[in-house]
Parts: sequence; structure tokens; C-alpha cells
Amino acid sequence: MAKLIVLGDSITQGWDGHQQVSNPIPTQLGKLAGFNDVTNLSVGGTAITGPKGLQTQVRQANFADYDYVMIAFGTNDYWQAQETIKDMRYGMQQAINQIKKQNSSITMLIVTPMQGWEIGATSLDTPNSAGVTQNQIDDMLMDVAHANGAKSYDWRPDPLVTDQNKAIMLGDQIVHPTQSTMDLMAQRYFRVFFNGQKISDSGDSDHHHVIIPTDPTDKPHHVDPIMLELVSSSSGLLGTCNGNFKKIFQTLADYSFDDDYSIEWEAKSFDKLNRAAYVYLVNSFKLVKRLVDGFLDEEDVYDDDLNEVSGSGIVVPDTLDIKVFIVIANDDFKKLQKILNQIQQSNV
Repeated sequence: MAKLIVLGDSITQGWDGHQQVSNPIPTQLGKLAGFNDVTNLSVGGTAITGPKGLQTQVRQANFADYDYVMIAFGTNDYWQAQETIKDMRYGMQQAINQIKKQNSSITMLIVTPMQGWEIGATSLDTPNSAGVTQNQIDDMLMDVAHANGAKSYDWRPDPLVTDQNKAIMLGDQIVHPTQSTMDLMAQRYFRVFFNGQKISDSGDSDHHHVIIPTDPTDKPHHVDPIMLELVSSSSGLLGTCNGNFKKIFQTLADYSFDDDYSIEWEAKSFDKLNRAAYVYLVNSFKLVKRLVDGFLDEEDVYDDDLNEVSGSGIVVPDTLDIKVFIVIANDDFKKLQKILNQIQQSNV
């Protein structure tokens, strides 16, 4: 029976900037990877050293009872500006030494924090009042992980959150991820640390060791979230639908494992919303539903509750009432935007 314990701050605790979420990252990762038990000792507002931080959390557990430990600190170490890099490194090493003393065979997972915009930071190189940057903290964490033979993940080469999308990815637009962003983080950890495979009940972790690419060309490229437009009026119905259809079909083609995957669809324009335009739109929605449902049946895509998605829930808007048609179409596009981003993140 494999067990995971997580040591961290408010990010892994599950604070979204406004409230505690129902499915924090450790819970979701545990479900994805198939852990029999997940213990989350994360405490909001904590740093590597100091009250309730990493060293305090280490003292609260018996690591002989666990197979994996994840350490996720650094966010508060930056904005609180109470530690030097030397202090942080020493605190990390002391904690790791204690963990190894209790369980020399435990698999250790160390992650950097994602970029934050606390204290007016404009980049990872903005120093805090102690002269420490987020880049320096991240470098230190990766150095410590490497020195101790730990598995590690650095968010910098392929970030989920950027200047461009932080307003929708962070609940407070500063540092705390939304539930949806936490979903994506858990999925990323699942792929990086466990190769997207559930661990065996035997606790044999050797099969799941991950080789982190050292060649920058081998690292995944950052991809922005896929955004679908909503129809705002009958005059914009056709153009908005055509633009969304193109994004939907392109995403399916980009992430299909079938090299011969192709979609026979051509955008059409009409001078007015006549019978021909109606038939075209209905048939296009039918094609979208069939292709997306088929894709979800063949690929591993998870919803926000970490259940595998087996159907899109798309409803074909085949009504002649244009106002009702637009309402149904917009509801479909909201569902599709969520599904497309889940597909994209499952293949990053």
C-alpha cells in the first residue's frame, strides 16, 4: 500500500486566494497516481525555516510510514524576505537529513514554486528586501534536489502561469492558483513524476523513475490556454462559431496520436442566417460532438474531479429559435473550452 506525504505552504494546502478548495493538489495527485493514503501537512504562510514551516512539519511525521514525500516551499520564503539563500539551503538539507534518517529508501519529490507577483515583482529576477530573487530560490531548490538524488520539477521552463494569463489562473491574481489551475498542476506532477501511470500496490517505485531532459530542446514548450469566444449577437453567430470550430478541430488534430488523423470540414460564410446557414451550423455542431466524444473515448483526459472524461456533454443546437440556439451554442463552447485545455495539458 503506497503512501504519500506532502510538506508545503498554502499552495499545496489548497488556498485559492479566497477560500480553501475541496480538491487541493496532494488529494488530486493521490487519486491520479493511485496512492492508498495521502497525508497533507502543508500550512499556509509558512517558509522553509520558521514556525510551522518545513522543519516543523518534518518533526510531525514518521517518514518510515511513507513511500513518497513531496516538498513544496519557496513562495513565502521570497515575499517574507526573512531568510538568506544560505538559510534556506541549510533548512532544506537539515529537513532532508531527518527524513532520510527515518527512511533511507523514501522517494523524494522536490518542486519549485510557480512564479508569484508578490511585493510588486515584475519578473523572477526582482529582488525582495533581503536581495533574494525567485530565480535564486528556484536554483537553490534544484541544487539541493540534485545533491540528494531527489526527483525534481522546475516550473520555469514551461510555466502554467504567466504575465498574460495570471488574471484567470490565479485566484488572487498574485500567487494562489484557482481550483482549475491546481487541477493542471496535479496533472503535470502526475506525468512528470509517475510517467502518467498509477503506481503499483507493491510500492515498487523503480518503474516510475523519471529522467528529466537536460537538453533545452527536449523540454516542452509553453502553451497558452485555449480560449473560445462566446456568441454575443445573431449577427456574430456565424463568424464566432467558425472561429471556434477551427480551434476545436485544430486542437484535436494537434494532440491525436493517430498520424493520419484528419477532419473533413470547411468553414462557410452566408450573407444571412437562412436555412442553408442553419443546416451548416447544426451539421458542424454534430461533427464537433462526434469527434470530441470519440477523442475522449480513446485518450486519457480528466475532469476537475479527476474522473476520466468519457463524454463531452455537448448538446447540438438544432432549434430554429435563434436566441435559444445562441444560448445552447455558448453553453457548448464553455464545455468545449474546458475540455480542450484538459486535452492540451494532458499532452504537454
